[in-house]
Amino acid sequence: MRTECVSLAEIARRASVQRPAVSNWKRRHTDFPDPVEGAEGDLFDSAEIAAWLDGRRIPVNALRPGEQTGTTFGDRFRAAAVGADRVPARPQEPAPSRTWIADEIMEILWRVRDFADPSDHADLVLTLLCHRFVDPGGSDRLSEDLAGVSSVDAADLFRSAWIDGMPREVGLPLDPPLPRDRDRAGETIRAVVRVLDGAGDVLRWRADAVALYGEILERVLDSEGHRGGEFYTPRSLVHLMVDLVEPSAKDRILDPSCGTGGLLAAAADRAVPAGGREEAAPPRATGQALGERARYLAAMNLLLHGHLADVRIGALEALDHGPRSDDRYDVVITNPPFNLALGGRDGGGAHLPYGPTRNAVFAWLQHAVAVLSARGRAAVLTPRGATFRTQRAERSIRTAMVENGVIDCVIDLPPNLFASTAIPVSLWILRRGGSATDGLLLIDASRLGEARSRTVRKLGDDDLRKITETYRGWRGGRFEGERGFARRADLEMIRAHDHSLSPRLYVGSDVVPIDTASAEDGVLRHWDDLQRLRVCAARIDDELGKRLWGEA
Repeated sequence: MRTECVSLAEIARRASVQRPAVSNWKRRHTDFPDPVEGAEGDLFDSAEIAAWLDGRRIPVNALRPGEQTGTTFGDRFRAAAVGADRVPARPQEPAPSRTWIADEIMEILWRVRDFADPSDHADLVLTLLCHRFVDPGGSDRLSEDLAGVSSVDAADLFRSAWIDGMPREVGLPLDPPLPRDRDRAGETIRAVVRVLDGAGDVLRWRADAVALYGEILERVLDSEGHRGGEFYTPRSLVHLMVDLVEPSAKDRILDPSCGTGGLLAAAADRAVPAGGREEAAPPRATGQALGERARYLAAMNLLLHGHLADVRIGALEALDHGPRSDDRYDVVITNPPFNLALGGRDGGGAHLPYGPTRNAVFAWLQHAVAVLSARGRAAVLTPRGATFRTQRAERSIRTAMVENGVIDCVIDLPPNLFASTAIPVSLWILRRGGSATDGLLLIDASRLGEARSRTVRKLGDDDLRKITETYRGWRGGRFEGERGFARRADLEMIRAHDHSLSPRLYVGSDVVPIDTASAEDGVLRHWDDLQRLRVCAARIDDELGKRLWGEA
């Protein structure tokens, strides 16, 4: 059966969009159907148009009464056709993907920016997601109760559902994080619930809920940039750090600056024995947060992972004043904030084993050693400059750590692993009970990974495997050096290099590291500025496109 031909204006009418939006689709998308040959004017096969529009879901805020989440412009186009048999029906589609759900939720947050702080509504969105998985019955009742109530009442309904459904032992606040404007909060709740109602089986299993929470959280923190003072740790780095310290079910685990809980949750996941969560006591995990928001996000993250961890505020207090006498941990894993000034003129942290310091990087490194048990091991991310800077105080602490045998391995990682900063980082593996005469392992992994975008690099599975197997070979006495990548450095060799721990000095790389801290800091600041400008430019371009072309 031959289908009808339609003009751009008719496409716009049936899809209920403005005429310029259709012109914009045609101009910007190379897969937009071609005009029908021989037709008079710019006419298109309606079946081809409907099939193309099937690939464009209608944003939640643009849905009309009766349209469900996941409805496409193709569905709307067919419904508006005169005679249902004139346009073939849309083929059955799979349930919405996790990425689509995340896209829809980020679109909701994008609209909030005109009248409120998006971070307030972002925390509400993440809380709704946590509630949907942890208390599915209460979430279903909330979805039903939202019908026919005002936005203010919607906010109150969610507050009641949260209070009734959350386990108190988690330590989350009794009240959910509702923005002050309850009317706007209610609108956000309605929009997010509609998206989650259309998610199908995407949130049925814990792994799916965890992945969606992580994806939305990563996008939110990327959009906020440096405001939180802590960087979201990329998943590839999380996997690497956990693989290197290998938490077990008997270990006490600490993240002394737990951020949003990703590292702590991954370490606790690894510590669960193969038999499953029900067959053994839960991992003993503790997180220390910089502030209330970080504590809240971390506690929800761990709850979704199935862990009732002890997450508390007080990361900086512990760094300044030291742990309680019984606070010793078998595994410490952390990506702490880099740029903090501590204490007064002489620095803070009287408990630190190798001397007080105003440099937060060397305070975190020492703090990790100070809280380790006799068999403990730690993985700490730092800026790369910490391995070689020559300032007297920093070099003195690094020297003492080498001479006391607490550094097991230093790994230079590729630049641009973090979406929010271009600062290149190093991973320090620390251990109690070692000896300086054992030497230490130095790995230059700075050339590994692949570009995920112009500004972000990612370590692949093969890269992670290479680093992990090299380290495990070192620990197991099976290490063989690889020129340009890894080498054992003995104490005399390190002393000859004035206790610099830059792997490139030792592994035979042709690249000579820059030892001038001020030069490096200046370059990194400019990289950060350029990256922030790129993000701003992309947002402006997107907003201009929406306003000029009216694309839905």
